[in-house]
Amino acid sequence: MQQPEVPGQFWGAETFGVGIVYLERSIELHVPKQKAVAVDSPAHTPVISEVGEERIYRWTGSQLRSTSAKADDGEPQDTKPPIAWTTFPNWEAVGAWYRNLIAGRDAVTPAIQAKADEITAGAKTDADKVRALYEYVSTHNHYNRDQFRNWTLPAARGCGDSDQSVWGLQG
Repeated sequence: MQQPEVPGQFWGAETFGVGIVYLERSIELHVPKQKAVAVDSPAHTPVISEVGEERIYRWTGSQLRSTSAKADDGEPQDTKPPIAWTTFPNWEAVGAWYRNLIAGRDAVTPAIQAKADEITAGAKTDADKVRALYEYVSTHNHYNRDQFRNWTLPAARGCGDSDQSVWGLQG
């Protein structure tokens, strides 16, 4: 990691080769010894060592047959990454950081209000207005799933800054 997305914090995940065949694989996470890091890897136990000012988490393993994203019964399996880590102490800390990041960016600008008024013109009830807004947003915006899959966050933008590419999940 070159520069953290959040000053003083970092997080990441590793698939550890889900879906591929490999004879041997190792993954290392080097962190400052004094930094508290929560590591979640229930199926892969890391070997933890300390060298100088670093704490090193090392996972090794092999996978001799291909795995599928679906269980034998055809149901999708859990998409949680097999190995994940974060320096955030809890979800409240993540929320506090994100609230600070987007502070003021959720304000309804005159341009947004004008577009909402245009989209809902002729709607007779609040339910009709919600339906019209949903239909517009869901068909006129591209939602970037890759940022969720890669555990990355986009730069925070204000509501009116959209280039028709919105961060989020659809479907």
